[in-house]
Amino acid sequence: MTRQPQTATSLSAAAWHPADLLLLALLLVVGVLRVLFLLTNQLDLAADEMHYWDWSRRLDLAYYSKGPVIALLIAASTALLGDGQLGIRMPAVLLGGLLLLLIYRQARRQLGPWPALGLSAVVQLMPMVAALGVAMTTDPPVLVCWALALSALEAAVRRRSLAGWWLFGLACALGVMTKYTTLVLPLGLLLTAIAVPFCRPLLRSPGFWLGQLLACLGLVPLLLWNARHGWVNLAHNLGHLGSRGAMDPAQLLIGPLELVGGQLLLFGPLTYPLLVLAGGLVLPAAWRRRDPYPVLLVALAALLLGVCLLVALRRSVYANWPVPAGLIGVFLLIEAWPLLGRIVLARRLLLIGSGLNLLALLVVHLPFFGVRFGLAHRQLPTRRLVGWSALAGELERQHGEVLRRSPLLLSDRYTTASALAYGLRRPPGSVATVALGDRRMNQYDLWARQDLPSRTGQDALIVLGPRSDGQALAPFFESLSLHGALEVSVGGESIGHYQIWRGEGYNGKPLPQSARR
Repeated sequence: MTRQPQTATSLSAAAWHPADLLLLALLLVVGVLRVLFLLTNQLDLAADEMHYWDWSRRLDLAYYSKGPVIALLIAASTALLGDGQLGIRMPAVLLGGLLLLLIYRQARRQLGPWPALGLSAVVQLMPMVAALGVAMTTDPPVLVCWALALSALEAAVRRRSLAGWWLFGLACALGVMTKYTTLVLPLGLLLTAIAVPFCRPLLRSPGFWLGQLLACLGLVPLLLWNARHGWVNLAHNLGHLGSRGAMDPAQLLIGPLELVGGQLLLFGPLTYPLLVLAGGLVLPAAWRRRDPYPVLLVALAALLLGVCLLVALRRSVYANWPVPAGLIGVFLLIEAWPLLGRIVLARRLLLIGSGLNLLALLVVHLPFFGVRFGLAHRQLPTRRLVGWSALAGELERQHGEVLRRSPLLLSDRYTTASALAYGLRRPPGSVATVALGDRRMNQYDLWARQDLPSRTGQDALIVLGPRSDGQALAPFFESLSLHGALEVSVGGESIGHYQIWRGEGYNGKPLPQSARR
């Protein structure tokens, strides 16, 4: 016997409740604060954000490491709001609000208005959710896709809604075009439906297979793009799954600790354990009731965390990889909310944990406004948001004449190339990277293949890291000379050192590119 949703409290069927108005007020206040933050903070965009901005100027079916969704969102936003922080990051502001609205809607339907509002406030204070609205990475769109899919899955499984299966499939397809980890949704659903006896009736549902088919359609543009580019996108993402070298015994201990520690930081040191507890509370009851939905949620989270754990045993895992499992934990928290309400310790942990999350958010935002507690920029978590605009400014100030006479701009790092393309507003196709040392391929390498043949005879300004051998580029120019050094400082603190080379008369030979995908 499956659990029946409380349709009487559905947003579509009920009049506005005071909790609904308070939720909208919360979304408005958070949205306004995020916009003010984007307009007033003193730090730069992240290198990846500037890289995605450059993607948005050259729309395609996919890119070296990701699908097209991130570029499409930035292109639409910057067309309306310009290329500043507000224009690039506004989609994150809107998607962060949409994510909370989806969570509230799901909780309201199952729990009622006031519990849904309380749970939404708890979720909004989780560091990962709070950060969604101020950084335009792939996380905001992919988490919204997961939230849509998980909400639709509940309607499809419990209410046998064909529209639920449609929405599940479409959300998965968009998620796959944002980030490959979304494939865990249809794959985990299929494996669980096969493995769990009372989930097997799903396999006889036409809606189930419709959802799977729609989810797989998200792969079509990625496969078409990969087929034209030597499958570099697929190879790059498969390469994330583990190191090819010998296993480091220390990594067997460090890897899982880093994985868990990252999630505690992103979801809160006290609130994240409650998400795990929620799964433990609802699974036995759902199994007794033969309710597939909570079982599917637990299985999906376990599959994603299991994959991340296997990778962590061989190499470090980025903290944002398992984040969708934390979002699943939020949906499990909705399921477990009535049970948690009876546990005094759980209620206290939730209250104290939310207070700690709020305090952490206030402290973390201070460096954006110049409060560094006497620490150097390189000692703060915001260190990757410092120095990029200074790099572009110093290059233009110290080497502006040569820069203006150089149609090409080359670098050995995609981060430097992205910062210069954005900071100097270089035209599309005028920036490329060269492989000097051991690094992965990037999107600039792919563009170089198609852009550089038409730039034979042009001069280049080359910005390299301090350890790169610029002389290795001599075979590609009529003449090559070291033009000088560049030190970038912010607030009196040295941020980076660069070599500046001048290449005259590019001869059209393909530049060195990394074999590592």
